[in-house]
Amino acid sequence: MFDTAHPTEPTAALTVRAGETVFDLYADDPELSVERFRLTHDVPALRDRESARVDHYRRLFTRRLGERFAGEPDGELRAAVTGAAVVAAHNLALRGWLADGGRPDRLDDYRARFRKVIDLLPGEPALHDVTGRLEAAVARLERHA
Repeated sequence: MFDTAHPTEPTAALTVRAGETVFDLYADDPELSVERFRLTHDVPALRDRESARVDHYRRLFTRRLGERFAGEPDGELRAAVTGAAVVAAHNLALRGWLADGGRPDRLDDYRARFRKVIDLLPGEPALHDVTGRLEAAVARLERHA
């Protein structure tokens, strides 16, 4: 997903879009996904393996984000914070859905919960610039109204 993304796509949106593909994989077979979730909680060796996979995903996201933020001030820190936050929010939402029985009629609720991470991520510099220009334009319009 990172390889095919448009360079100007906001990174937060791209990262959440990438995370949502995992929801799709689990939603393809909810019964199997719920059983897998149960086993990874009941069997210590599987629980340890699942923890290692979560750390792998975090490192993968951080590495790809690091490439995207290369050359930016605090790019490495921003990549680490964004990667950790997205993976944590994703796991919270996905595990919540699985603990809720993996009900297809509730999947959109848990996706929405995951998407809230966007509001918590470090902002896009380009978006801050646009916001500043829009606020200045509104202030000018209000003075002339």
